[in-house]
Amino acid sequence: MVGSDDDQRFVERVVVPALGSRYDFIVPWKYAHQKAGKVNAFLKSIKEAGAHYLLLGSLHAYPCFPRRRDALLQRFSQLDGGRVLVVVKEIASWYLAGLPAENSLGVTVPAETSLITQEHFYSTIPKGFDSRIDYALEVLKLFDIQVAAGRNPSFHYFARGCGLL
Repeated sequence: MVGSDDDQRFVERVVVPALGSRYDFIVPWKYAHQKAGKVNAFLKSIKEAGAHYLLLGSLHAYPCFPRRRDALLQRFSQLDGGRVLVVVKEIASWYLAGLPAENSLGVTVPAETSLITQEHFYSTIPKGFDSRIDYALEVLKLFDIQVAAGRNPSFHYFARGCGLL
C-alpha cells in the first residue's frame, strides 16, 4: 500500500521488478486519499485471504517514525504495526539515493539522502525534461538498489526487510 503517486511509481519501477520472481502478484494500492473505512475493509480482505502487505508512508511533518506510525495505526484500525514502513523524510530521498554518482543525467547526488525533500529532488531536474514525472521515471531507470541502500538508512531498512538486498 502506497501513499502517493511518487510512492506508486517507485514501487512499480523498483520493488515489483526486484521481487516479481518471489511473488505471484504484487499490487501497489494508494491509500492516501481513501476513506479510513475503505482502507480498513481492504486490509481486512488481505488478511482474510492470507496475503501479505506492507504500508509505505512518508514522515512528512511528524517529528519521528513512531509518531507517524501511531497516526497511521490510529487512522486504520485493521493495520498491523509491524507492516508499516515510514520513509525518512520523503520518497524523493529514495529516488535520489539510487542514482549512481556517475549518471547520464549529470545530477550530483549527496552521499546521504535522508533529508532530501520532494522540492530538493525536483530542483535537480536538468534542462530538457518536459515534466517532473518524466524526470522521476528517468531517475528510476538508472536506480541502483545497492547504491541506494548505502546512501539512505530508511531505504536500507526497507530493502533488507523486503529481501531486496
